[in-house]
Amino acid sequence: MIKDSTIWFIGSALITILNITKVNKEVHFFKNILLDNLKLILALEFIMNFHSFGIIVELILFPVIVFLSIFLGIAELEEKYKPVRKLIEGLFALGGIIFLIFSIIEIVRDFSDFANFSTLKIFLLPIILTITFIPYLYLLAIYLNFETISQRISFYLKNNDNLNFAKRRAIIKCHLNLSKLIRISKKINELYNNSSKKHIEEVIN
Repeated sequence: MIKDSTIWFIGSALITILNITKVNKEVHFFKNILLDNLKLILALEFIMNFHSFGIIVELILFPVIVFLSIFLGIAELEEKYKPVRKLIEGLFALGGIIFLIFSIIEIVRDFSDFANFSTLKIFLLPIILTITFIPYLYLLAIYLNFETISQRISFYLKNNDNLNFAKRRAIIKCHLNLSKLIRISKKINELYNNSSKKHIEEVIN
């Protein structure tokens, strides 16, 4: 299922990674990731992936889908790229309709080949990949947020002793709790160059 895994990675995982910074703004970021993969689009991808085109057609389509998916992920990062995002989404919608028609024709012609264990695995693949991918995304979000906090702490605290103390306290207080890390991040600007350790403790708490 290399083809199906690759399509999932480019169409879902890669775009999610590019938009991981939204975790600070969306309360149910990880829940939404899971739900998005369980919606109607999952069934449509399943049906469309059932149909295989000729090797020449797929060799042309694959790089096109890759580049469009990457551009879509980048376009979602900035509001000014909204027209580009709409154009790419329109192209995907048009291509999806075409693929869906071909796939339905193929299923009607040979339904017995469609209704088997192999197609069930293809159906479950994106669900399993997404569920197992979420812990990685969670750890990635923690790492990126902690790196951001560390840089901001370094901006406010010039004393190495206080700087290291503040970073250690951030790790101790947050552990692997992303919500605490985001909450502390909003209070970092209360630090100043001559902050005492007591003040640092009050801010990073």
